[in-house]
Amino acid sequence: MDEQHKKIISLINYLSECPCLSVDSPEIFKVLEQLGKYAEIHLADEEALMEAIGFPDQQAHKKIHQDYIDHYKMLSDAVAQKVDNAPKEMLGFLVQWWMNHIQKEDMKYRPYCTGAD
Repeated sequence: MDEQHKKIISLINYLSECPCLSVDSPEIFKVLEQLGKYAEIHLADEEALMEAIGFPDQQAHKKIHQDYIDHYKMLSDAVAQKVDNAPKEMLGFLVQWWMNHIQKEDMKYRPYCTGAD
């Protein structure tokens, strides 16, 4: 999970430093597509892990994932439709959501993993 987190954070950092944060830049679509793929893999792997360890709040965690997917798709559509502020809104959403998810939500299942500190 931590390696997946690093990939996602790396892309978000790239996006935040990139001059591509404009609806006129084709690069933003490549970055968002890659980020979407990484997130999809991570969320599926995380749900499989929660299932395997018998995490008790699994349904609530899955709901958080679905809310992320829905919001991400909405913002991606806005970027694709070239809504002026959409890339900045997307970046703000990604930073806030992933920082909260990694630092708070993902910590909830760690005690259930064998060998977790």
